[in-house]
Amino acid sequence: MKKAGSAFLPIFIDGRGSRRTPDRHDRLIPMINVVFLLLTFFMVAGTIRANDIFGIKPPEAAAVASLPKSEWVLAVNKAGAIALNDEEMPFIDAITRLKKEQQEKADLYLQLKADGNVEAHIILPLFKKLADLGLKHLDLVVVRKRGA
Repeated sequence: MKKAGSAFLPIFIDGRGSRRTPDRHDRLIPMINVVFLLLTFFMVAGTIRANDIFGIKPPEAAAVASLPKSEWVLAVNKAGAIALNDEEMPFIDAITRLKKEQQEKADLYLQLKADGNVEAHIILPLFKKLADLGLKHLDLVVVRKRGA
């Protein structure tokens, strides 16, 4: 070891037999490896999902089950605007498309994503129309209550 001033500087010998003094970045490389490992972990473990067209905040419920993947999603924001599979459209057009699809495919799975603040006079006619369609599989999307 060389003595420089009052501090000792270690001398490293690399694989080729040449000597070198330590670089202050030598301690940074393991930290970079850890950061990339964490980044990779969260990329693999995380869920990537597209945002809703309306940015809906579903109502809360005490018991929540996982939903099967559905090919049809009907979204209703708190103002009453409707989107079918992220395509905004009038209420009657959405019902017409669902009716046509119900006739073509007997087992139609539909998820209803309604904002938690939507008023009853907006959502009840929608429930009635969906009931009139005769859907066998309708899932209401909710979020788990905190503490439940």
